[in-house]
Amino acid sequence: MGENRSAPTLMENKNTVISEKLSAESISKVNGFVKSMGLFNLNFPPQYDTKDSFSELSRSFLKVQHVHRGKISCIVSVKPPIMNVYGSLHGGAVGDVAVRVATACARTIVGKDKELFLGELSISYLSSAPQNVSLYGICFVLSAFSVLMHCLQLKHQGRACQDLCGLFSCHLRQC
Repeated sequence: MGENRSAPTLMENKNTVISEKLSAESISKVNGFVKSMGLFNLNFPPQYDTKDSFSELSRSFLKVQHVHRGKISCIVSVKPPIMNVYGSLHGGAVGDVAVRVATACARTIVGKDKELFLGELSISYLSSAPQNVSLYGICFVLSAFSVLMHCLQLKHQGRACQDLCGLFSCHLRQC
């Protein structure tokens, strides 16, 4: 493994190690792909270069509406910081919101003294959520810590819509 190449690349910095087995052409293609996706700056601000920082970021776009035993409703606003390069809600944000809300929903039944384990997460998209859409999510405990989150698109460019956006099924177990 080597750290130095004759031609610096977008992905190289003092901490990057690139395998000697990769050709300069392969590295160039990867750099071209990364650059075409809009990833020009790989230096993250210190507050985002920490564990679970994406969760903190996506949580700021999540507003809880109602909390009842075994049921939570919330609104997720799709804004640029949690969007992908294709102009829709980033898959990581979808997964993070699903896990965060499902865990909170399970916590309405199980006390804080019990540890929860996310055994399985299944996400199905029927359509992607574009920028400036508000998603209304309803999350409820089905049984034996199977939690279902159902999202509906509320507003898109000022008009009301009722499109199913996704179903998230989580199986949370007590440890």
